[in-house]
Amino acid sequence: MRMMKRISFVLVLILLSCLHSKAQGVDYEQEVSTILKKARIPAISLVYIEKGEISESLSIGKKWADGEDVVNSKTIFAAASL
Repeated sequence: MRMMKRISFVLVLILLSCLHSKAQGVDYEQEVSTILKKARIPAISLVYIEKGEISESLSIGKKWADGEDVVNSKTIFAAASL
């Protein structure tokens, strides 16, 4: 339960960061990467839907914390996928 609260909190931070960065014209990939590292979350995949269509997508991180394979839009996450 504690882990889910942490993950939920980090997701909210990431979403707010992306919205703020996009509005400011800043590279939000770097901000998301920094948040993931601080929270010790190896990877995340986000999709921004606007008017029923995928407007932007972001897949960042590694499949395994100690691995080299990076995530992409086809990666299936084993836990906490929403």
